[in-house]
Parts: sequence; C-alpha cells; structure tokens
Amino acid sequence: MLAPFMFPRIIIAWSGFALCSFILSMLSCFNKRGAPYSGTKADIIRFVTKYAAKNVINMLTGGSIEVEERKVDYKKWLGPDWKCSFKNATAVVANH
Repeated sequence: MLAPFMFPRIIIAWSGFALCSFILSMLSCFNKRGAPYSGTKADIIRFVTKYAAKNVINMLTGGSIEVEERKVDYKKWLGPDWKCSFKNATAVVANH
C-alpha cells in the first residue's frame, strides 16, 4: 500500500520536517544565545520534535514510533540521601 502513494507521503513527511525546523528557528530567535530552553519553550520543542519524528517515520516507512518517559531512581548508586535535581533522564534508546 505504500508504493502508489509514495510521492505524496514524501511530500507530507518533508513538509512536517520543514515546519518543525521553522518552529524551532522561530523559538531560537527569542532565546538568549547560549541559554538553555526552559518552561513553555522546552515543552513546545519537545512536542514539535516528537511530532516531526512520528510524522517522518510514519510517512516514509508506514511504521510507528512509541515514546515512553520513565522515572529513573539513582539512589541505589548515589546513596539514600540523594535527591533528584532534574525533570527527566537524558537517554534515548532506539532499536533500528
């Protein structure tokens, strides 16, 4: 079913990717150089990049992607008095 509609799917995938790039470049115009993104900007970036990745994978391969956020507890290695000072762990696991 992918073959007859491959050209429109490529157009849709690249359009989604271009839209993501445009949104990210607009957000970067309003951020101080070298400053990390936080708050609403970080949430928008997270949402837009997840959408773009799902769109490109779905349109080009017909497959899907599942995004899972997990809470990680490092007390076993860092001691019982350790307190989490970040929102999410910075790890990306991919199987391809």
